[in-house]
Amino acid sequence: MLGYDPENLTEGQRDTIEAALQDPGQNIFIASEYLKTLKEESGFANVPAEEMARTAPGAGRPLQRRTLLAE
Repeated sequence: MLGYDPENLTEGQRDTIEAALQDPGQNIFIASEYLKTLKEESGFANVPAEEMARTAPGAGRPLQRRTLLAE
């Protein structure tokens, strides 16, 4: 994802990654790319997000939407 071989990181590469994770903008980018990779490797690679959300029994709307509205 960042172009580094995780098995053979140099100390400088590790420092660069740690610094990037301290910056919120870079951290979000790294996290989003990692989640994208996980989705591609899962059985949900070509499933739209709205079809992946679970529905609460009797609620008729996705759980994640209900949680966000409650915050």
